[in-house]
Amino acid sequence: MLEFIFPRRCLLCYRVPHDAWEDLCPSCVSNIHRLRLPHCTCCAKPFEAPGEYHLCGDCLKHPKAFRKLFTGGEYGGSLKDLIHLGKFSEREDVLRPLVRFLLQQDRVGFAPEDYDLLTCIPTTPRRLRQKGLHLAARLVQTLGKIYRLPVDPFGLRKVRETPLQFELNERERWKNLKGVFQTSSNFKKGIKKVLLVDDVYTTGATLHEGAMALKKAGVVVIDGLTLARGV
Repeated sequence: MLEFIFPRRCLLCYRVPHDAWEDLCPSCVSNIHRLRLPHCTCCAKPFEAPGEYHLCGDCLKHPKAFRKLFTGGEYGGSLKDLIHLGKFSEREDVLRPLVRFLLQQDRVGFAPEDYDLLTCIPTTPRRLRQKGLHLAARLVQTLGKIYRLPVDPFGLRKVRETPLQFELNERERWKNLKGVFQTSSNFKKGIKKVLLVDDVYTTGATLHEGAMALKKAGVVVIDGLTLARGV
């Protein structure tokens, strides 16, 4: 009854969704863009022309510490707006549509049973106090419950404060994060396969440095999972 009196509104444009149980209206859903195919077999960068899947020029020139990236869609439109609400406005209600979108994408294609652990790119305690919501950590916890997998949202720690990545160019981003992550003191020994989660993939610097820290702790296979990828 309450749904008829106070209908659920779209999280982005505040229109009443077509389905009372949906979080986004059809217009905002249509503004979510899936990742174009084919793409790089490592970083998922879309290729301009149709053809076979292969490594892109950047991954050939600068090999990544992670094996491959799984991602939900292109970083733009409604997907970008939802991520921004979660990251910068502390809106936990965006988690459900983001997870639903990620799990509906058959192109994402990761197999949960392949991993011993789900963990995520960390933030610093100071930054967490400022933001109030660590979107990647909440994503890890939610996926762990869905797939009944071991999770450790604090498996990695950030050892120093750094300038925000979006304020830097590509070269500065790589330099900014060099050696900035370490495994936490209680990181479980014997973990060999990890799915490393972050909200957005842009240059790859963050995921690469996180994977480097995991490899130093003895992890053999690290794959990345993000909600979106910059194109």
